[in-house]
Amino acid sequence: MKRRLRSLDGSYSCEADVFEPDRYRQLLSLGAEVKMAVQGGGISLTAASFGGGARVINMRRFNRLLGFDPERGTVEAEAGITLGRLSAFLVKRGFTVPVQPAHPQITLGGCIAANVHGKNPYRDGLFGGLVERLRLFHPAHGELMLSREQNGDLFDLTCGGYGLTGMIVSARIRIAPLGGNCCEVTHIRVADLADTFARLDELKESHDLLYSWNDLARFDRHMGRGYVVAGTFVDREPAPAGPRRLPRLDPHRGSVARLSLINPVTLPALTALYYRASRGAGPRILDLTRALFPAVERTFYFSAYGRAGFIEHQILVPDSRRLDYLGEFEALVRRHRQPIGLASLKLLQGRQRLLHFDGSGVSFCLHLPNRPGPRALLEELDALNSQYGVITNLIKDSRLSAVTARHQYPEFDRFVGRLGAFDPGRLFVSALSERMAI
Repeated sequence: MKRRLRSLDGSYSCEADVFEPDRYRQLLSLGAEVKMAVQGGGISLTAASFGGGARVINMRRFNRLLGFDPERGTVEAEAGITLGRLSAFLVKRGFTVPVQPAHPQITLGGCIAANVHGKNPYRDGLFGGLVERLRLFHPAHGELMLSREQNGDLFDLTCGGYGLTGMIVSARIRIAPLGGNCCEVTHIRVADLADTFARLDELKESHDLLYSWNDLARFDRHMGRGYVVAGTFVDREPAPAGPRRLPRLDPHRGSVARLSLINPVTLPALTALYYRASRGAGPRILDLTRALFPAVERTFYFSAYGRAGFIEHQILVPDSRRLDYLGEFEALVRRHRQPIGLASLKLLQGRQRLLHFDGSGVSFCLHLPNRPGPRALLEELDALNSQYGVITNLIKDSRLSAVTARHQYPEFDRFVGRLGAFDPGRLFVSALSERMAI
């Protein structure tokens, strides 16, 4: 079936042949005649699941639960199951997936392929750390069972491999007991980005959810003001009800707004209004769906940037250099005077390897309108990032170049070499892998 596919950030679209197998025999009979891309929820920011002339294999029909072991604290499911469905099953049984990104439409396979992080990555780590084993299918190698002990190199390459090693068919992951039937959330005011660093450091061990919202659409002494979102699972009777239905994101329809409602002119007013409306929020009790998936009822946001879309730039600044970096970052933003639509900070602790967005430091997530002015700011920011040992999340930023990525990721060529050794014909491709020259 021919379909026009579009990245969530609006930067890339193409016509693609989309195949949706619903039987194992259909999946396992796929040959190596044409290039393929693996798609889950279809909401990739950077066209990591289509493009490059590939035939798209959509896994959404492989969405069954295969096993649940509360004693061992594990669940096994097919790769096309969404986090929303998996979470609904687990919550009723007193468990949760510790690492969850912001939208319930993301699939289990997508979380593994992108090695995503959740609401408090300092404490919970990355999604790949939860995976005990997975089944992978590659037409040239057949079905393979991967774990840290079995085919460990390929397991390591697949978790955070952006779907380039083959099709993740199913996976068993570790889960955690749920600390309550709802979440108590407090918004803690911060004066600027330096103050945000301090509050995140203070709270990083004690909350289930921990991230910030900062106003970078203004350039006066209040630039960076905002609040830290600190959430803890608690029990309340009765528990608050969640949304009756989960709205779907469908970037492939394109933006419904011809004009961008979020743009450099409107942003200062919009962020000021949002700050005033949210700064005193808390403590308040949220149902688990709204707490775990804060983007679930804000699907309008992604189309509000208009047909040109937006750019998500997420970076990880090493702990040892974050204060020096902050001064230069703020000076650069003030000089360009390009309002930033969303700025959110989190702390991480880990070790950077291959192409994983991991390490010990502070993560900045920035949304900017996809326009010449913001792109010029980001080009200078790329150079600053490389100077300070900062890495950019490859799954988020559609305009990042292969040259910049290679400079930032010390093991970039090691990843490419190991992937080429496993799959010399490079059967699995995407717009992301083409842009990165992987």
